[in-house]
Amino acid sequence: MATNASRRRKALFLDALSFLLFIAGVVAMCCPNFWARRTYVSENALLPGSAEHKFNSQDYYLATQITHQWIVRGIPPSDSYSNAKFLLEKMESLGLESYLHSYSKDSTNSINSTESYNVYSVVRAPKSSGTESIVIAATFNREEDANAPIGTSSSLGLAIALQKYFQKNAQKWMAKDIVIVLADEHSGSEYGLKKWLESYLGLNEGNQLKGLSSRHGLIQAAIVLDIIPSNHISGFYVSLVGANGHLPNLDLFNTFNQVCNQEGYYDEELELTEMPKEMKGYFEDAKNGLANLLKDFVPPQIFESIRNPPSEVFGLFGFMMNQAVGVPTGNHGVFNMYHLDAMTIRNRDPKGVWNRKHPVVSIGKVVEGTVRSLNNLLEKLHQSFYYYLLPSSSRYLAIGDYMIPLGLMLAGTALKIVLILISLNHDRHAAHSIALVSVYQLLGMFIFLLPFPLENLSNRLGFDFDDRQTISIWLASSLLLVLLTKLLVVPQIRRAIPRAEPGRNFGTFLRIPVIIFLAASSLLNYSFVFFASLVVVPLCATVGGANNKVTRLIQFSILMVASPISLVLLFSSITSLDPIELLTRIFVQFKQYSNLTFPFLCLAYIPLTLTLAESVFMNKTNKKH
Repeated sequence: MATNASRRRKALFLDALSFLLFIAGVVAMCCPNFWARRTYVSENALLPGSAEHKFNSQDYYLATQITHQWIVRGIPPSDSYSNAKFLLEKMESLGLESYLHSYSKDSTNSINSTESYNVYSVVRAPKSSGTESIVIAATFNREEDANAPIGTSSSLGLAIALQKYFQKNAQKWMAKDIVIVLADEHSGSEYGLKKWLESYLGLNEGNQLKGLSSRHGLIQAAIVLDIIPSNHISGFYVSLVGANGHLPNLDLFNTFNQVCNQEGYYDEELELTEMPKEMKGYFEDAKNGLANLLKDFVPPQIFESIRNPPSEVFGLFGFMMNQAVGVPTGNHGVFNMYHLDAMTIRNRDPKGVWNRKHPVVSIGKVVEGTVRSLNNLLEKLHQSFYYYLLPSSSRYLAIGDYMIPLGLMLAGTALKIVLILISLNHDRHAAHSIALVSVYQLLGMFIFLLPFPLENLSNRLGFDFDDRQTISIWLASSLLLVLLTKLLVVPQIRRAIPRAEPGRNFGTFLRIPVIIFLAASSLLNYSFVFFASLVVVPLCATVGGANNKVTRLIQFSILMVASPISLVLLFSSITSLDPIELLTRIFVQFKQYSNLTFPFLCLAYIPLTLTLAESVFMNKTNKKH
């Protein structure tokens, strides 16, 4: 009895400690304004803002002319070759060294494949061997450009005008080639840029680039223009997040930030990509609900800070949500896939946002200043961080800072695992628990791998299932596998390896795989792991080891609310997608960008919920035996 009482006190202490550590980690992430640091440029060679930016209204007028000529060209967007040829002839008439790049839109099926085209131009550094370059990318055939007001410029016009400016005025300071790439939005600009980049890097030997085939230089950085035609701007949106949350070197963003400051932009006028629209309402509801819940328990100052949090809180969680999704927030993600530093810049419309209006010519000045700074580099960007979070344009959290809150959130669960493993005495019980957890982990691995043989099999048999059909079959097969495992495999384990005691330590072993997954994945996509921990850690703490019917019913209800099916239905309602379409997008995004949603669902969360369901009824089944 004394041993049981001591065990309960120890468990109660561990639960309280885990709860406090978890809350401390969450609160720390919700207060970035207290511990975020001021951004700075680490690479001295960049010297942002040290040069005078001479891009002027005459250069911008050329951009507006090109945009207007594009609008009235009279070529349908579906004719990729004619549109690309129009741009090529326009650039050649300006004296720019320009080329077409063709690629197959669907290389997997030669019958249905169609030719699409990119246009690119090179301004060569006069005193360079062509071993380094800076890329400026834009798109043509955008819907936004079709209705551009007279006297405004699109990304297309600005990119060509900048290239002409560099050819005319940059010969004295150029140390790197400057390449502009124009991709066809109608044919898929991301795919087009990817094909161009593969040819540039020599990854596609059958499709070399004219004029660059013998000068494949290192791309120091890439700037993707996504300019909306407007008479004035109030600032910039900057997109940094690439595939699976991959980020460029922080010095690239800091350089752009300082150049903007030199051109008269405040820090507040330079924003990161906004929080996904689908999540904004839920974030507001959660914030208001927490404020109302704590209204009578906290001082007025704290209540007010919860009800109206600093802008850094919205900025941080918006940045983290975009990173957690793991899908690039712009075409810069194509470059990030090949570990090339890149970012996408968009202009902000001044309507109803800021009273300050900046002339649109300043866009060209900012891009010029950024290119000039990158031109100064003597080596690839490496001095600053690749692992960081940005609450605002002027504040950052380094990896050494933001890993601490995640460590606090996971520390309680990890401590429980270590202490129980140390005190484990029953080898037979350990064998039973390990066998049961291993079966569910193997089931999760099989579910994870299942879609790929289904795709191959459908292609070999001539069915050619699309992704939605593949996921529908995968979902039905996965449910069948789970049912067969519960009815056939698990009872065999119970008979072959009886438990020594009623499931006391089973919860230890079921937590180990998910904790390992979260800890290992935190370096790949910290934001995803943080939001996953908000669900996993409380679930592990509240479900398992029930001793009576009431507790068992409560835990089973919690498990049903947090089950994979419930989460899919929840996010289906948030995104306004049907569940099959949502799962299809998750799978397709994993194939394209290697993000963590699909692996986490299959390899960690499904096995976790199945083993937690097993632990809820373990004591009950033990009494029957």
